[in-house]
Amino acid sequence: MKYYYLIATLPDLSLEDVKAKVDMDEVMETIRRNLEKEDEVLLRYLLYPNDHRNLLGAIFQRYHHLPPPTFASPAIFEEAIIEDYQRQQYTFPDYIADFLGTFQERFAEMNMREIENQLLTRFYDAISEVNDDFMRSYFAFERIVRSMITGFNRGLYKFNSPLEMVEDESISGRLVQEGVGISILAKAYPFIESLRDSLVSKNPFAIEKAVDEVKWDFIENFNWDFFGRQQVYGYVLKLLMVKRWAWLEERQSEEHFERLCHQIRSSELIKTKEV
Repeated sequence: MKYYYLIATLPDLSLEDVKAKVDMDEVMETIRRNLEKEDEVLLRYLLYPNDHRNLLGAIFQRYHHLPPPTFASPAIFEEAIIEDYQRQQYTFPDYIADFLGTFQERFAEMNMREIENQLLTRFYDAISEVNDDFMRSYFAFERIVRSMITGFNRGLYKFNSPLEMVEDESISGRLVQEGVGISILAKAYPFIESLRDSLVSKNPFAIEKAVDEVKWDFIENFNWDFFGRQQVYGYVLKLLMVKRWAWLEERQSEEHFERLCHQIRSSELIKTKEV
């Protein structure tokens, strides 16, 4: 299926101009309304990460006494379903239902990192079987970037906790120590040094921006079939990034965002000690 008209009418997006007047919700609704049913079903996998955030927020609030987070949107599941996740288990896709069925009796004794990793691992396994090479490639790439960040952070913060389930040891293991590991990986991933520099800065705002720029470039350079569903999916991923940055710039100053990230880092240190 070709989406000539839909793609031609979508507004331009840029990470450098996230304040451009784009009605994110209207654009998202237009996309979902114009996709063929099979393509719209696959599109949900791009929105599930927001459902993950919402679900984890509800779990962490209940078992780890964190304040309720801002509800992430667009998402597939409404806030009422997320809040009632214990009784709505089979409303979710199979991998989330499996996650809840396996662990919800143990959430009180699990630390937050372990809970999140169990959910993410199931998501990556599910996405690896999706019938779309762009989605499989994008999330495999996201997992590589996540592994790079973990490897650099192990070296920067000198911690040696067990490998995370979502981590690719062939990537993260090479980056714990500076030197030849980076040189080898740089041949395949030219962005790796700029990503490292952002992490070395320990500036949460710069790190988030660097990661999104890496993902944006991956989408831009993917060899997809123009005017097909994959181009729509790439656009949606960009839209989600722009929406998040627009929200950050509108509702939080950079100073407040950094304070929030400092709180997150403090929480991560607590979780590291728990491990």
